[in-house]
Amino acid sequence: MYLDISKHFFLFVFLIFAQCSSSHSAIAKTKQSPFALLAQKYFQSKNYQKAEEYFKKSLLENSEDIESTYKLAKLYFVQKDHLNAFKYFRETLSLNKKYEDTVNLFKESLRQLRNSKTLQFNSSPEAKTFLIYLALNAKQFSKAKSHIDALIKQHPDYAFGWDDLASYHYKQGEIQQAMVAIKKALSLNANSPTIFKHYEKVYFKLNHEAAPPRRQQETQVISNTNADFIKSLDQKIQTEEKPKDIVVANNVNVRDLEANILKNLIDKQKHLIIVKPKVSVKKAEKTTKAVYVPLPEVNNDAVNEKENMTASAANNFAEKNWELAYKIYQLLSENHPNEPDFKEKALQAKSYADFEYDFLRARSFFKKGAKNPQNYTKSKEIFNKLDPRIYFKLYQRHSFDDYLGRIAFTTKNYAQAEKHYQSWLRKEPKDIEVLYLLLLSQDFQGKSAEAFETFKSGVSINRKMLLSKEGISKLQIKLYVIHYWWIGLIIIILWAVLTFTYISVKGYRRTKVSGRKNAIELVNNLYSESKWLEMIEKIDALLLTELTPEEIQKFQYMKATGLYKAQQYSFAERQAKALISRNKENKKAVLLLGKIYAKQENTNEECIESYTLLFKKTKKPEIEFLRVFIKTLKAAKQFGKLTESVAHAILKIDAYNQQALIDLVEIFLKRDNTDQSSIDIYKRYLEMHPNNILVNTQYLKSLLKAQEYIEIVKIAKKLINTNPDIPEVHTHLIQAFNELGMKDEMNDYYQLLSLDYNHSPVVQKMLLLVETNYKSTSKSPKNNAIKQTQNDQQLKSFFDLGKKYMEEAKYTEAKIEFQKVIKDDNLGFSASMHLIRMEIGEESWSEAEYLLNQVTLLGKLTHFDLENLYDMAEHYKSQGESQKALDLYQIIAKNDVSFKDTFQKIEEINLPN
Repeated sequence: MYLDISKHFFLFVFLIFAQCSSSHSAIAKTKQSPFALLAQKYFQSKNYQKAEEYFKKSLLENSEDIESTYKLAKLYFVQKDHLNAFKYFRETLSLNKKYEDTVNLFKESLRQLRNSKTLQFNSSPEAKTFLIYLALNAKQFSKAKSHIDALIKQHPDYAFGWDDLASYHYKQGEIQQAMVAIKKALSLNANSPTIFKHYEKVYFKLNHEAAPPRRQQETQVISNTNADFIKSLDQKIQTEEKPKDIVVANNVNVRDLEANILKNLIDKQKHLIIVKPKVSVKKAEKTTKAVYVPLPEVNNDAVNEKENMTASAANNFAEKNWELAYKIYQLLSENHPNEPDFKEKALQAKSYADFEYDFLRARSFFKKGAKNPQNYTKSKEIFNKLDPRIYFKLYQRHSFDDYLGRIAFTTKNYAQAEKHYQSWLRKEPKDIEVLYLLLLSQDFQGKSAEAFETFKSGVSINRKMLLSKEGISKLQIKLYVIHYWWIGLIIIILWAVLTFTYISVKGYRRTKVSGRKNAIELVNNLYSESKWLEMIEKIDALLLTELTPEEIQKFQYMKATGLYKAQQYSFAERQAKALISRNKENKKAVLLLGKIYAKQENTNEECIESYTLLFKKTKKPEIEFLRVFIKTLKAAKQFGKLTESVAHAILKIDAYNQQALIDLVEIFLKRDNTDQSSIDIYKRYLEMHPNNILVNTQYLKSLLKAQEYIEIVKIAKKLINTNPDIPEVHTHLIQAFNELGMKDEMNDYYQLLSLDYNHSPVVQKMLLLVETNYKSTSKSPKNNAIKQTQNDQQLKSFFDLGKKYMEEAKYTEAKIEFQKVIKDDNLGFSASMHLIRMEIGEESWSEAEYLLNQVTLLGKLTHFDLENLYDMAEHYKSQGESQKALDLYQIIAKNDVSFKDTFQKIEEINLPN
């Protein structure tokens, strides 16, 4: 035998919940978690995102923290997220139905969600849960079931979907199925107060309330005893799925175990149980809902058995469960033949059950009549055989005339239908549906007078409902026309009078329109003939007449164009601005305004929009306009692509326009342009201004990027001959020599240059740089080469050993090894930088400065070198030696402008005090 652990677990959980519910107010007052306090602080400062995060953390610690649950719901309510507000207000109500203003806020969330137009299109599980909640409360069980099935299919792990399924089964009286579903919900979310509350209700109903059985084909009457109850509970346990890995020994009494659990559960729930005295059931009234009472002791006394069966029969009879009531009364009648009341009741329940069976059959045939008309005949026959007295007792209806009338109407027997409908309406005079069918029946028979009276009667009862019926509007017109024909005659006379008046007025308007049309045509002719002043005069006269907004805008534009053509630029500008003020998207007016500004040579910034549109729309703009446009852009300090395009457009018209070249060069210099398109502009500019050092330097930079090294050598030599003290020119020249592989020529050139300009410090530095980093490739004798190679290898070993000592923090040994190679042309610079790094680490700033002054900081520096320079610059800056710091920062920027915050340091030093 296997033991169902999950059932015992939920029994245990329920015991704990029952014990805790009595102290619910105490829980609400317990000390809140730090998360809840933080969340409230963020909620008060309107930081809802943080508040939501900490409220949820608080609920993870304590799912019964009603303050956090309520505040989280209120947070969503404030943000108009009513779906989440609904969820957490519902959780709050599950903890305490009278907590603050939860009820009112919950109702308001419901109202907002009901009025939402987008809720039906929301596919989230929360939206589905709300729709299920509405359907269950409205008792629309089929609609609720379809929503539940879709929700569980799409989100099988969503706990509230299984909770909704449990609610559906609970409301249907299917308590066993409800228990299976609520267990599934609890297994997915054991912390939801709402789900746990529903579990409590289902468990209470399943184990403590005697719910009346539903109508079934086979019915059993079970006496309400402890032994039978325990037996049914034992059967439930045996039928449920049992784990295969748990075995109970043969000597364990499972029934005693279940009875003990049940007894403990009842003891724990005593404070929740309201014991009411048993109320006698009247024959004509429904029994009140069964309330929980403690289970009676085992008593097989015949009198008690009879009372139980009598009460059960009365309950089923009152709830119209005729079949079950008949079987119980029949059993009582057989066991107690001396009491005729049981037999009478059994016969009465039997007659009601037979009536309902035949009544449902008749309605079923009636519904199938649309597919097979013979079913109408069968339905009619069954209705005629039914007893109207039983119909009245069960449904408070006097006859079947409404069904018989519909059958006759459907089979087009309108006279018979009219008779049945009139008979029905004598008992139910306010039945609008039947009144509508009676009206149609009378109309089909041509009884206009009777139909009109029926229509008036229906309007007096419920006008809105009657007029909403299909075809009633046309029928209403027909009845009124037949009944009030003389009114139609008056209408015809009035129509004739109005038609004559209309024709007269239309003729007058046609004459007026014809005159306006001629005036418009004249304006168009004057425009095409360029008679501007005469056209403006006619437009002013035309604008005083009735025109559409489109026509007014058109003629005002024509007037502005005429003023422009007539060279009245100030008036034209005013007219164009008026057009733009009414419609800022009027591109034609903006274009015209640009032409007017250009004629006035207006260079104010407000003209840029009009000039831009005119420039883009005109295929071949005039050079005068382009000059004004570029002047306007420069005045506004705009040196972007648009200014460049305008300057290029000028050069297309005038290839050597000096001002355009100057403007373009200025733009390129500001943007540091070195692309191929800028090379031609620099070249053309330098043909007219060959001595501009800044442009020459940028030109060399562009040529270097384009790899035109021979041209660089040619231009750089020419510039050095006139001005040898420009370091950038030397740098570009050396780079070009190197790329061309002309190291010998470079050495010879700088040897001669140093003799010619021995007073120039720049030339001397460059000579040292060339001799150090770009040695001549001329061959020396073989022995010297071998000796040089050996020497280089020895120096390299000293250098590597110094680096090794430095990595091992043996700085004294490292300094000795680096000193051996400090004079070497190849490794001397790197050795000096490593010595500087060690001196900086020991804060020997004077030694570091002395070593730094011994090296030449030209060429490309490594990241290690830049770190040394940056630290030295920081030291100089802290000592107030700003110029030395600035020199080092600039060297760093030339190698890597993005290195740390070098650029900001340079700007900081250059700022005036």
